[in-house]
Amino acid sequence: MGIQRPLKGSIRFHNEEIAGLPSWEIARRGIGLVPENRRLFADLTVEENLQVASKAIQKGYNLETAYADFPELKDLRQRQARQLSGGQQQMLTIARTLMGNPQILLMDEPTEGLAPLVVKRTAEIVKRLISRGYTLLITDQNIIFTLELAHQVYILDTGVIKWKGETALLRSNSAILEKYLSISV
Repeated sequence: MGIQRPLKGSIRFHNEEIAGLPSWEIARRGIGLVPENRRLFADLTVEENLQVASKAIQKGYNLETAYADFPELKDLRQRQARQLSGGQQQMLTIARTLMGNPQILLMDEPTEGLAPLVVKRTAEIVKRLISRGYTLLITDQNIIFTLELAHQVYILDTGVIKWKGETALLRSNSAILEKYLSISV
């Protein structure tokens, strides 16, 4: 986010060009990133990781909300991030991103390296966020996870959109499923 400019085209948010802006400016404008490699502050505790990301506003996502959404984090709040399991780190990464009260959440490979039970828990959390009105953009190679959650699907091949449409249309299109996703129906 903010690291590399697009080779062509633009990236717009609320009718403003954001390509090339520094990461902090993109986040300040309301875009939150759940990065692929989690990027936690390993030596900080769970609670310190959450506090670093919080905005000084009265309303919105805060520690109380984070611990309600992720009760396992409340029990671990004094533990350093490096001491958490991969699944716990992913929950902390999602909660930390939400502490910035984003308008849109970008989730890059949120299921990578997670055990099946943790993938299921992540799906539950994403469903809850969607039900609260959050807008999410998810990139993930776990097709089952993605199709369970998405309303709209874009299939990219070497940076080019090869197909786009509603999830229900994709599920009923065996040719596209097989060609791009290697799923036989």
